[in-house]
Amino acid sequence: IFSATILGTLLLSIALAGFLASYSQLVTDRALDRAVQVRARTAGLDLARSIDAEWHELVYLGQQLPSLAPEELQGILDGFVGSGSRVAWVGYAGLDGRVIAASKNMLAGEDVSERPWFRGGLKGSYAGDVRDAVLLNTMLGGTEDTPIRFIDLVVPITDQVGTVTGVLAMHMNADWLVRYVTESAKIRDLDLFLVSPSGAIVVSSTEAPLHPSDLQTFRAAAAGIQTTVRETWPDGNAYQSSILPTVTYGSIPSFGWRLVARIQADAFAVDRSDLLQIGAMLMLGCFAIILLFAFAFVRLFIRPITRIADASLQISAGEMIFPPESRSSREAGAISVALARLQSQLSDRPKRP
Repeated sequence: IFSATILGTLLLSIALAGFLASYSQLVTDRALDRAVQVRARTAGLDLARSIDAEWHELVYLGQQLPSLAPEELQGILDGFVGSGSRVAWVGYAGLDGRVIAASKNMLAGEDVSERPWFRGGLKGSYAGDVRDAVLLNTMLGGTEDTPIRFIDLVVPITDQVGTVTGVLAMHMNADWLVRYVTESAKIRDLDLFLVSPSGAIVVSSTEAPLHPSDLQTFRAAAAGIQTTVRETWPDGNAYQSSILPTVTYGSIPSFGWRLVARIQADAFAVDRSDLLQIGAMLMLGCFAIILLFAFAFVRLFIRPITRIADASLQISAGEMIFPPESRSSREAGAISVALARLQSQLSDRPKRP
């Protein structure tokens, strides 16, 4: 019985080990999937809310602009830009495309009628994706090799009857966007990629793949599909990626961005190893307890009955032995007493001549 118990326990331990390994992999995969999804959503929401703060300021200024004197407007526009680290330029252009007022008077009097942000603003609220600066590039210290880059936010200006009279535009520094995405990714211990509707990577917190369209992740992002993808990237590592099809908040017009968040597939390997180690320790403890109980059962119950069985065979063969007494269990004691009585009765019978 003891040997059978050991064998059964070993087989059970092997089966449990296989189950624990499979289950721990399932648990870590689910945790990884959940982690990358939640972190992607919070990163996208935080980015959109940060831009939304500037958007609300722009909308409010646009509502107040018709009633502001030129001196007041100029002061507000200059204050809007501040140090220029986040907002590079704010300007008001009339229907003819001429800039009427602008921060630090940059582009004042210039014709911006051909700029996409001006045309978009005449049609309604407008958000423009990351682009190279054109008219402001040299004014802000950019060069042909390292141009200044912007994202655009534009609101139409209307009169009392709702007729559009011009646009109020804001150019936000793309460098600020890159810093924000990079810091957001670092805090969340993952990599982030802002992707355009065409599948091109607009901003990334790490080195971007040269041909993103070769990856299922970016093909799904370009299609605007909210999903999670596990695949091997060009660097040879496997990643779990989550795709957020929209990056928006409140009333911000859409930039068309999709957000891709990726985390290494073995990010929770240490946690899984700890889980397996704990499981192995628990199994060893259970194995030791089972063996202890099996040993005690054999010692206290099986062996006394075995001794009584051996004695009964000897008695049946005519040997005059005293059956062993046993108090290990009521049954063993009853058998021992019964054997003693049988032996006594046999010894009292007269022997045949």
